[in-house]
Amino acid sequence: MEVQICGQCNWPMEDSNYNLCWTCWRGNQGYKRIKSDDRYDDLQKIIHGLLEECNTANKNHQGWSTHYQEKIKTLEAKINQLKMELSHLRFERGQGKIKPEQDLIKRLIMFCHPDKNQGREEEASEITKTLLALRDKK
Repeated sequence: MEVQICGQCNWPMEDSNYNLCWTCWRGNQGYKRIKSDDRYDDLQKIIHGLLEECNTANKNHQGWSTHYQEKIKTLEAKINQLKMELSHLRFERGQGKIKPEQDLIKRLIMFCHPDKNQGREEEASEITKTLLALRDKK
């Protein structure tokens, strides 16, 4: 779909033979505004924002692409690290070094840790302290 700009309100509109968007045309004809006119205006604003974002992304395409490629590499590295940890924990559990309950407590501590619960640090700290008290000492 092609996009053109309304000659009156300067918002994007569907490409047409007319230079006014639907709501501007209705207003010029003397029609009273209705809810659908407001919705149409809201959609025009959304389209305008998306077009701006697209133009910015096209201008900064190289930076944008590099940013997401780096983010993907970081996440892939994190996945590999977690897989290695999981493999190590399974091995230790198989060797009898970690009891299943201790394994569960360790996973719960990692899940409830205050660093992973931004905005709920106080509650997470209390839960983590309780779990640490339940854990066997080496």
